[in-house]
Amino acid sequence: MPGDGDLYVFGDSDDGEWVSPRPVGEVVTELVTETTELSDDDIDDFDAYVDRSELAAHLDGDPDEPLSFDVEGHEVVVDPDGTVDIDPA
Repeated sequence: MPGDGDLYVFGDSDDGEWVSPRPVGEVVTELVTETTELSDDDIDDFDAYVDRSELAAHLDGDPDEPLSFDVEGHEVVVDPDGTVDIDPA
């Protein structure tokens, strides 16, 4: 992780393009707004949805299961490899 204290993850890429890591809050906001009818203004600061130290431990560890949390009624899933996806249901 870069020294600025942010957590970096990978967003989903359907086009087969290589994806570089981006700040987790940016990835989650983008996924939620692209997958739902919500706008950036509807989404709180990332820390309102998941404990940053819990996510950091998940990404630094060797978990068997993904970590999931709710963002405005939508389940966001962070896989052990740092890939983030959303269940729009």
